[in-house]
Amino acid sequence: MANLIYIGPAGAETAAQGWVGAFRITDGEQVWRFNIVPDDGEPGADTWGRILRRKHGGGNLWTPMSFDEKRNLLYVPGGNAAPDLYDDDRPGDNLYTNSLIALDAATVISLGTANSYPTMCTTTISRTLPRCSRQPSAGRRAM
Repeated sequence: MANLIYIGPAGAETAAQGWVGAFRITDGEQVWRFNIVPDDGEPGADTWGRILRRKHGGGNLWTPMSFDEKRNLLYVPGGNAAPDLYDDDRPGDNLYTNSLIALDAATVISLGTANSYPTMCTTTISRTLPRCSRQPSAGRRAM
């Protein structure tokens, strides 16, 4: 969208809960927010085994976002979940971390993640084989 700027926190995953938001250039008002680590009641929240873990679950922006002007899509690179070195402390698929997330830039509906198509692994380091799965995108709207 021509009058919006898209931002989100980047950096280390510890003690963070990643998100990306759209803000009006003219007045700085937030238009929408997409939580890379979902809040209670948002799709994907049930993929985190421990509710408390989501509060500091990581998922900051991994690299800069990309915008497809023709399709009006914002591609968001979700960083790794926290803690990244001990995944037994955060059981589950931990959506939407370690993902490339496609968002409709106007409506913030998630059009899918690379976690779904194709499969990506949900852990970065593990004592066992990484847990990989196919999760169909539910198409979700941010708060």
